[in-house]
Amino acid sequence: MFCRIGTRWVHASGGMGAVITGVRWEAMYPLIDRLNLPPGDWEDLLGALEVMEQAALPVIRAAAAGKHK
Repeated sequence: MFCRIGTRWVHASGGMGAVITGVRWEAMYPLIDRLNLPPGDWEDLLGALEVMEQAALPVIRAAAAGKHK
């Protein structure tokens, strides 16, 4: 599911150019809903995606700044 996020990231403009601030959750919820998961599994998946989002943000930002190896 995390790979399906694709272009569903929020880009905020700032003094240093565009910065990715997170996932567009309003675009993700329909994808999660289509899995027809039981409520507990739905919540578990959402929690896992939130953890992945927080782990991915510094890597994405470093790559955008040319600092990712």
